[in-house]
Amino acid sequence: MYTIIDNSTLTAVQRLMGEIPIKNKNTIDGDILALETFVQAVLFYDDVFFIDDYKIEYKDARKKYFKYIYPIELESETYSNIIQETQALTNDFIPQVKRRSFDNKTLNDFFDILKMNITFTWDLSSSVYYLTHKLLQEHCGVDIPKYSKLADMIFSQFKDGEPTSVMGKKPSIIYDSKGNIISEGYTVIDKSGHEKDAHISSQTNLFMSGLSWMDFRTTFYTLIASELGFDLTLHPIRNTYQISLLQRYSQKPQSSRAILNIINKKAYETFNEINSATEQILITSKLPMFSVWLANKTGLNNFIDNLYELKGEKEFVVARSLLNDLDAIHMEKGNIKYKEKVNKLLSDFEKQMNNLMERYGVVQNSVNPTSSLIKAYNLAAAFKPEFPKMPVFNSKIKKPGLITKLYNYSGFGSTFKAIIDDLTSIEKLGAYHDILTSKVVLDRDASFYNIKTENSSFANAKSYWKIPL
Repeated sequence: MYTIIDNSTLTAVQRLMGEIPIKNKNTIDGDILALETFVQAVLFYDDVFFIDDYKIEYKDARKKYFKYIYPIELESETYSNIIQETQALTNDFIPQVKRRSFDNKTLNDFFDILKMNITFTWDLSSSVYYLTHKLLQEHCGVDIPKYSKLADMIFSQFKDGEPTSVMGKKPSIIYDSKGNIISEGYTVIDKSGHEKDAHISSQTNLFMSGLSWMDFRTTFYTLIASELGFDLTLHPIRNTYQISLLQRYSQKPQSSRAILNIINKKAYETFNEINSATEQILITSKLPMFSVWLANKTGLNNFIDNLYELKGEKEFVVARSLLNDLDAIHMEKGNIKYKEKVNKLLSDFEKQMNNLMERYGVVQNSVNPTSSLIKAYNLAAAFKPEFPKMPVFNSKIKKPGLITKLYNYSGFGSTFKAIIDDLTSIEKLGAYHDILTSKVVLDRDASFYNIKTENSSFANAKSYWKIPL
């Protein structure tokens, strides 16, 4: 089986390995989560590919750094077609705010998964009021560091070296309490009754741009994976967003709900039993954090070389073989023994995951840091019939030797993360966190830039420094 990994994940790996400086320290834990995503992709897929459309000045360096994964070079006409289809699918997606919150189902579904309630207020700075996005909190408060990490993952979507110009300008639309669109020359009335200049803050503009780019890029990768029949491994914030995106395009909303049930622990902890040949296959496991195990054993020098040595261990060869068999059996749905075969493979895969947990836990016979693995098969079947096929799709895959089972897949799949649970595990790493971050290079002014909060009790209150939207 093959997977396409996005450039955002690769950038996160390079930041963690000291190749790219970090300005916001809240970036670090998100990068650890992305590293684990990368590690799982390498271990559980035969080969990993990436779309070769990174910034031209960094392209060669990226290929050299990730020498074991293979670039997919899209011919110019093909790339143009994909960009045009992505634009057509996402042009109607505009971050829109009404009544101080997002007025967009896809975004609302996304923030519900993250358990983030975003609101907006005018905050005073140097005699000018700036519209600021905040996390709405109840009396008991919220885990500000965790939600600051999630917010930074959205911010970083617009700053990771991908070709953002292809999206075109897409300004957000924000309405005030009277239904007026906030635009150039907008003013507010402060608590003393004086008229004051008001602008949308640069941080909020960047946050909105990050949401638009996440929508654009997630759609872009989904189109390519669907066309090639490859699986898709996205940056953890994007694969969380993809669940909401699937609901937007899906004719089978139960497909997305099933993934959400796993994330919310309303389904089996380990795997789903298939009761009929028409069901989507979902498998989920709690696994040791292989990135922690590997870093603890060998350090971060030559981390990717050591990862590919680990890939050759028998346990991972067996796991990949079982996943390949699960994918192949999708093409046998007419087989009267389909259900029996699938459930046998799922049972065997669960046993293999238990073996991995026992062998690759950092501390044997102890509580170990874990990370989720959620795989969904045949997502293409859930899309509406009008989900586009490329009129021309020509690509060049630079991989030495022959590719076995060449693109003989029944439909692309995706991997997902239980992002909140996984971040909690990362927060508890202790000394292992120090090992994983030992190569991080901090910008001279690096600090923790936390998301601002708004107490729900005072959401409607006006003060000398804040005015409700």
